[in-house]
Amino acid sequence: MSRASRTNLVGPLVGRLTTAAVDQSFASLRNSFLLLAVAASAGVEVFGAFAVAYTAVSFVLAVARAYVGIPLTIDLPLVGQAGSTSSLTGHAMSLSLAASVPVLAVLALAGAIDSQHAGMLVALGLVAPVVLLQDTIRYVASATGRPTAALVADACWLAAAVGVLALGVAGTQSPDVLVALWGAGGAIALVVGWWGVGRPVLRIDGLRRVVAEDRRRTRLGAEGAISASTSLLTVNGIAIFAGASVVGEVRAATTLFGLMSVMLVFLSFGLGPEMAKMRVASRVTVAAAAAATTAAVVIVWGLLVLSDPFGVSSSLLGASWDGARPLIPYLIAEGVGLCLWVSFGTMLRVSGRTSITLRISATYAVCSVVSILGVAAALGSSIAIVRTMSILGVAVGCATVVAARRAHLPPQ
Repeated sequence: MSRASRTNLVGPLVGRLTTAAVDQSFASLRNSFLLLAVAASAGVEVFGAFAVAYTAVSFVLAVARAYVGIPLTIDLPLVGQAGSTSSLTGHAMSLSLAASVPVLAVLALAGAIDSQHAGMLVALGLVAPVVLLQDTIRYVASATGRPTAALVADACWLAAAVGVLALGVAGTQSPDVLVALWGAGGAIALVVGWWGVGRPVLRIDGLRRVVAEDRRRTRLGAEGAISASTSLLTVNGIAIFAGASVVGEVRAATTLFGLMSVMLVFLSFGLGPEMAKMRVASRVTVAAAAAATTAAVVIVWGLLVLSDPFGVSSSLLGASWDGARPLIPYLIAEGVGLCLWVSFGTMLRVSGRTSITLRISATYAVCSVVSILGVAAALGSSIAIVRTMSILGVAVGCATVVAARRAHLPPQ
């Protein structure tokens, strides 16, 4: 292939990946702004109730991304017929809408039991379908080579979230109103994104067969559930065994690494569709390049956070900075390992090796829960906990690279 041909291919690829990365940043920011708005407008007790309810939505969103979103990034780029694309998209939207029903039911029941926070809980439950459907539309846009549609939609939602944050900081609106306004911005974004990807319609015909026969989807959903459950178990376990102050130090340090979370989601959200269209050799090259690039960003970002040249880190965390700063080097090491894990794990999933990624994720989850909680109970030290996290992160990254090299991928 000539240099000009490679340039013609690489240019659009970089453009799509950049757009997807910016879109993921927007999506993360608008979610964070809702949390900040409610925290600013409400007391500790009210925000605690909201945080628990938001965790339920986040858990279902993580499972839905794995069960619905990732299969879209693998299947849609390989489908050339409009009818098949419409069917895949319609089924995905129906599954996302169905996943939001139990969230709404649980939060409505919680509101009935806890009448003091009923309005806020019900409002969040009503927003859940918007959150899940909009996330599915984002995956459709990325998988069909139209990441700009998702970017425009999330920009609309982010603009609304900025307004919600301003109201929250001003303290002029109650949490239930803030959630409702944030959800209204999401509804607008959903319509914009839906229009941008060709106005797909819900499809339920053949849905039962898709759910029953697609073992790959089941394994991916299990991965999502395992990952989300591991995070919940470790955070609550650290609080029980080591105390709230240790949780605060770990949470403060990891908060400064929000950029890493954005990149990890982007790798599956933006990289998967591009890999699905490539030969195996190209997938390996792209996975290695993505891992190296994102790892480099993690290292540079971590060193900036650690050196704190402009006093931003210390200003954001205040009194928590002294406890969080010694943890940063270990979080850098963990981040490098996780970049390897997600990059090469995405390659394995695209290549149909979901049984391998499920085994790796399950092993990583068990080791994380047992070792982190064991260290928390035995030592009760934030630095010991984060050191353990870094060892686990590097280990799962290296294990995934080895598994990817050993896997006998079918020729393309």
